[in-house]
Amino acid sequence: MQLRCKAGDLAIIVGEFPGCEENLGIIVKVIGPPKFHQGSQLICWRISPARRRKLWFADGSQVYKRFISKQKIGMHPDCWLLPISGNKPQTINEAKSFNNLPVRAAISKSVASLIA
Repeated sequence: MQLRCKAGDLAIIVGEFPGCEENLGIIVKVIGPPKFHQGSQLICWRISPARRRKLWFADGSQVYKRFISKQKIGMHPDCWLLPISGNKPQTINEAKSFNNLPVRAAISKSVASLIA
């Protein structure tokens, strides 16, 4: 399986769990190594926002907003991260294909304009 991101990349969040849609469009740093997440059944990376800010997280049925720290890491599916350099989509139709991912939130217009 080919991953979209690699450790050290900057990436845009292009997919999110229900209740966490405010994270769409946020730029994050991808921190390795990737790990299989049992809950989502997806390959996930540790992430950290490019600038200090709180992110929304879903844990089962609970949704909350918090800062990321060494003790409280943020995990995000590789398929919901768009690297800023590297394998970026060439067309808006390719970007819209993110909607066909296994678990997703609709891509927002602001994110679509960033990758168009």
